[in-house]
Amino acid sequence: MDGVDVIKALRAWTRVPILVLSARQASDEKIPALDAGADDYATKPFSGTTVIATTDFTVDLLAKKATRDGRDVRLTPTEWHLLEILVCSPGRLITQKQLLQED
Repeated sequence: MDGVDVIKALRAWTRVPILVLSARQASDEKIPALDAGADDYATKPFSGTTVIATTDFTVDLLAKKATRDGRDVRLTPTEWHLLEILVCSPGRLITQKQLLQED
């Protein structure tokens, strides 16, 4: 049975969270699973990166801290969550629908 079919079958009778783990990384392969009712989609291999540093800012995912020019950036929980989603998806298109479905 295809994974998308499994998700649809589960969604017919339960709201249990569904996390898809796959080696497929293309957006056109992820969208059908998310549209079928998956709550999240993670691609393998998993990265162990916890600090993302750019020339303009640094984000420490474990400490839940963002800094710019050596100063902490104050973020609301919603702002932090959006930042976390975006920095964990470099080079990927994140749609408004995906952001709205995030908890």
